[in-house]
Amino acid sequence: AVSMHISLDRANEAVNALRNQSILFALLASLPLIGFIYYFIRRFVSIPLDHPSSNLAEIAQGEGDLTRRIPQERQDEIGRTATTFNDMLGTIAGLVRNVGQSAAEVTRSAASLADSASSLADSSHRQNQQSMNAAAAVEGLNDSIAHIAESADEVRIRSRESQARSNQGRESLAHLIAEVEE
Repeated sequence: AVSMHISLDRANEAVNALRNQSILFALLASLPLIGFIYYFIRRFVSIPLDHPSSNLAEIAQGEGDLTRRIPQERQDEIGRTATTFNDMLGTIAGLVRNVGQSAAEVTRSAASLADSASSLADSSHRQNQQSMNAAAAVEGLNDSIAHIAESADEVRIRSRESQARSNQGRESLAHLIAEVEE
């Protein structure tokens, strides 16, 4: 039996050294690549998104100023988003303008309605006053008619009394003529 003994320690050391060198090379090569990727993302994504975002924050705190717009400086997705947002602000501004005009029209209509109601109330008051005056006149006329009726009744009574006296006078005269003729 023959035995052979080969030491792998040197091979393992070489493999470990190569592994450590590969890791170190990968780290050293990755750092500039990571820096480039960070710069690329920052330059072409983060900063372009921060600019519209800060403009949006200013518009949001602009106390309803719908005339402000996000500057459109790019032709990419961010620029198209800014354009779309500006169009949306224009639409909202138009709607607010329409609501304002409608509110003014409603205010004018309400004022006109209030004037009409006031005019109607005045007319009703005048008509009521005229009706009360007519009622008072009719009542006065009724009192006059009642007074005339009482006077006519009194004239009738006196007329009958006068006729009765006249009849008595005629009878007395006829009686006196008859006595004188006898």
